[in-house]
Amino acid sequence: QPTKVYTFEFASESILKEVNTPYCTVFQLSTGSPALQADFFVSKKFDRKSLENLSKVKEQLVILNLSKMPIKDEDLSLISVFPNLEKLVLNQTDITGATLTELKKCKNLSSVALAGTSITKSNLEKLLDLPSLREVFVWNTAIDEATVSSVTKKYPKLVLNRGAIDDPNEKLKLNPPILVNEAFIIKGNTPITL
Repeated sequence: QPTKVYTFEFASESILKEVNTPYCTVFQLSTGSPALQADFFVSKKFDRKSLENLSKVKEQLVILNLSKMPIKDEDLSLISVFPNLEKLVLNQTDITGATLTELKKCKNLSSVALAGTSITKSNLEKLLDLPSLREVFVWNTAIDEATVSSVTKKYPKLVLNRGAIDDPNEKLKLNPPILVNEAFIIKGNTPITL
């Protein structure tokens, strides 16, 4: 795939210093590109003001990772201000999906990760008609295979990813044992470790 070209301005070095904190890193996706990614760390240190502060780079932010942060449905209004947001990671947050319609303001949003959340089918459906949306990750949620099947029929360009599903009838081949003993010649009564 060719590298995507962004037409918006670069964020200044001083602005980048303002939005970076010990628990939120904001960085360019690649050298020469104005597009930015923001990753949050340490849920106990999460500060809503850091998320609000990202509005200083709202044009440039294309990827936002809030995985395992104490994000709630009402916080989606803070995320909806990023017009060029393409990928949003909300895995293992307190999202139920009640306010997912807020994300429709992000016209370029193509990927949303909701694994390990309390998302419901009815709430998820509020977002699925977003024209740019191509994938939604719903591992460890209440979204079942029947929902995935019906959504795929209605939105053929959209992938609902439920992750790997164990097949109870699958037989896995074990790797052959490896001899740990360093000596290649084994004498009588030598313990063998495999």
